[in-house]
Amino acid sequence: MEYYVERISESMIERRRNESSAARCEQEEVTELLQRVEEDGVAQGSELYFIATDLFRTPMTWYMGWLQLL
Repeated sequence: MEYYVERISESMIERRRNESSAARCEQEEVTELLQRVEEDGVAQGSELYFIATDLFRTPMTWYMGWLQLL
């Protein structure tokens, strides 16, 4: 029984590590994408910049949003 409790605990710890790592990677991607938006001449605070930040919230939104703009 103790073995199983230990394995479950290890599994939960590993899952938390993976989730926090994924969140960091996602934040880095969003930051990079917003930098590209700014490099393309979109001013912070503009309507287009707001739309970009809204699109970059989730991966599915990124994909669907950009498809709609094309």
